[in-house]
Amino acid sequence: DENSTDARAWTPIGSDINQYTGTFDGNGYTADKLTIDMPTQNEVGLFRSLENAEIRNLTVGVNEIVGQNNVGALVGAIVVQNVNNKSDSATVRIENCHAVESEGGSGIVATGSNVGGLIGAATRSKTGYGINDSSSSVTVSGYNAVGGLVGYCEQPVTNSYSTGAVNAEFRPSSDAVQVYPWIVNDSRPITLNPLDSSGQYGVGGVV
Repeated sequence: DENSTDARAWTPIGSDINQYTGTFDGNGYTADKLTIDMPTQNEVGLFRSLENAEIRNLTVGVNEIVGQNNVGALVGAIVVQNVNNKSDSATVRIENCHAVESEGGSGIVATGSNVGGLIGAATRSKTGYGINDSSSSVTVSGYNAVGGLVGYCEQPVTNSYSTGAVNAEFRPSSDAVQVYPWIVNDSRPITLNPLDSSGQYGVGGVV
């Protein structure tokens, strides 16, 4: 209800083993006041995870989203399964989708890794569709792989930007972390709070 002032808890669409595989056209509408409180869950967002899917023309208004790993307003994770070596056929397209903070909202917080304003994690797609004409102005906080638009990104991103604050708090970890070339562009300055100098972590304004 676009006229409602309530912020009701949302259960993400899909699951980690049954990804959303359809086409969703928001027709320019806003899903406002999105609230998710799942601090121990992975793949957290309006959609939990996508494969062979297209989401377009939709804005997500974030009240507060809390998750563990792979956390974003629109999608927790875009996945490409390598089934019978046919991953080349997997397609995911994000077109004209945006994340904004609802009035009085507090943004997105991940207690783990891969957190972005729009998408938490986007694994590689060989189709070249990716994320297009999209943006985020949501405040994003996490520990590893934190981005204003996308946290962990192997997808092509075109004509997209982020203006939200990005906060990363490093913490000690015994796990090896793979480093990707995080891009800082078109965003407010990031904030780093180093707790440990060992290990390498990624944080960026866009991805």
